[in-house]
Order: sequence, then structure tokens, then C-alpha cells
Amino acid sequence: MERRLDREKYPEYVYPEHKPDHSKPERESIVKLGKMITDRIPQKLGIKKITRDDPEYWGLAGVLTDEEAEIEAVLTNPSGIYNAWIVYYLDDASDRTQIVAEKRCNGTKSVEFSGRIPAQKEGTKVTFQLATLNMAGDLTPSEVCTYTVAAPEE
Repeated sequence: MERRLDREKYPEYVYPEHKPDHSKPERESIVKLGKMITDRIPQKLGIKKITRDDPEYWGLAGVLTDEEAEIEAVLTNPSGIYNAWIVYYLDDASDRTQIVAEKRCNGTKSVEFSGRIPAQKEGTKVTFQLATLNMAGDLTPSEVCTYTVAAPEE
């Protein structure tokens, strides 16, 4: 059986071409997240670096904005993690929170975890906390983390 390319099967379709903008700096948060989600072995192991020409980069760069705060963490618990959360404090004046990411882990001892806190402008103070629930039902919160969103590099 002969294998035909999509372009041969559908000649009337106009295929989009990716043209990266090399005048803008490469966004390091997109590169890190691209490395986490890729299924290509050299990039996953760090043998080859993900660049702005890779589909992982330009696929994410078109969706994620610089006004989102990216949180990446590796959570471990010797008892096994059942659930993991990133909890975002909406403001400093109250205890109002929002869960921005949740991951079911089903008993694994360690998990890579990431989430985005949306709509963060330059100079905004971001406060968040990580929490895990182990297999025994014990909730383990992390220390409260705070940082100020820096101005974008030009």
C-alpha cells in the first residue's frame, strides 16, 4: 500500500506556514513548558534545546500571554500523592482563594506540576501556595510563596 502525503490527498487546502519572529527575544517560560510537554526524546532529555522554530514553542507562544504567571514545581511525598493543587490568593486583604491547577496523581511519590495564574500585570504581587493530599488523607500545604511580576525584558 502506497502512503500518500496530506498535500497530495488535499491539494486545494492552503496549509499554514510558520514564520517565527526572530526580532523578539525567546521566551524562557515557553521553552521550559515546551520541554515538559514534548514527546521528542532528544528535547525531553535536554540533548537538543527547544527553539522558537520548534512546534512546541510556537504552539504555546501563540496561546500563552506574558500577563500569565507560570508556576512549575516538583512535588514529593513518601506516602504517595493522591491530589496536588496550586492555590492562588486573589488579594492580600482577604482569604479568598482560587484553585488554578489540580492534578490527580493516584499514589505516585513524585510529580512534575505546572499551572498558570492568569491576568498578571507588571508590578503585581502574586501570592500562591502548593498543597498535596496523600493516600492517607493528610493535606500538606507548602509555605506561602510571594513574588512581584517583573517588567518584560526588551
